[in-house]
Amino acid sequence: MLIHSLINLLWFSGMVMLLSRFMGFTRAGVMQRALKAVTGAVFVTFGIKLASFEA
Repeated sequence: MLIHSLINLLWFSGMVMLLSRFMGFTRAGVMQRALKAVTGAVFVTFGIKLASFEA
């Protein structure tokens, strides 16, 4: 349990430090549009797969 907690602490600390360095970059309009486009494509693909699913 302790090892799992330490791994999680290291992982999430690294993620926070990495994302904080890229915060200025992600606030740029071009980057926001790209993220929205990718997210939209993922949701549309998921919706198509969900609609074509046969129960």
